[in-house]
Formats: sequence, C-alpha cells, structure tokens
Amino acid sequence: MTYEQSINWDQLSMILGDEGDPIDEEMADLFRDFIDDADRRLDTLSALDPVSNPEAVAHEAHKIRGAALSFGFERFASILQTVET
Repeated sequence: MTYEQSINWDQLSMILGDEGDPIDEEMADLFRDFIDDADRRLDTLSALDPVSNPEAVAHEAHKIRGAALSFGFERFASILQTVET
C-alpha cells in the first residue's frame, strides 16, 4: 500500500477543502491541534512499556487513532488499532 492509498483523500478534502479553495481557518486550527496532540501522544506512547502498562499503551493509541480517523489517515489508524489491541 502506498501512502496515497493509506489516506482517505475524500475525507481529508471534506475537512480541509480542495486545492484552490479558501482555507477554513477553524479546520486548519483543528488539524494543527491534531498534529501537535498526536506528536505529544506518540512521544508518550513510545516511552511506555507495553508489558508493565498495557492499559496506558492502549489508551494513548486509542486517542491518536480516533483523531487520525477523523482526518482520513486510515493506514495510520489501522496501525494504531494493532497497537491498541
């Protein structure tokens, strides 16, 4: 699967708009918040020990996965589903 296939482009363009459309600043802010939050949560996730703290690993993966799906990042969400379970 290529990165092109791993993103639901229809979902992402519905949220952020199509190329050439004026940018919806509120949605752009939400996207920036998602990137910042995902970055922070991925740092937290990578520092956790899945053997001694599986609940915390599942929680962080779940939070990132839900937000990723909202923006159409289906492959990323699928990987996080594996981590979560």
